[in-house]
Amino acid sequence: MKFKDRQVNLELSKELKTNGYKQEGLFWWIEAQIYYTEKENFGLVDTITKEAFEKAYSGRNILVAPTLAELGKKLPNSDILRYIDEKLKGLSKEQDKCLAYIIMDLLKNPNAMAKMWLYLKKEKLI
Repeated sequence: MKFKDRQVNLELSKELKTNGYKQEGLFWWIEAQIYYTEKENFGLVDTITKEAFEKAYSGRNILVAPTLAELGKKLPNSDILRYIDEKLKGLSKEQDKCLAYIIMDLLKNPNAMAKMWLYLKKEKLI
């Protein structure tokens, strides 16, 4: 897995911030200070120390790029399981097993986890 694929992508990081996701983590999208272009230029960096990070990137547009582990800690497991359980009612055993594999695969993807957090936030489950 590529380094940039281990964290939430830039678009979802923006959406997370807009929807109140707490801006703390190990990896960040930092807007580059390039003045000759109107295009957004963000780079992915990691945090060395909080003090060094704040000093280096003060005044820039920064967005947390949560990892899978960080998102997993923010998701309420009981609500997710209850939601999934409701959706699984009435499925055949084969359909249930197939859906379980799909869900397990999605839970390995930070962007899918971010979308799950956004959905639960929208539904006021978190």
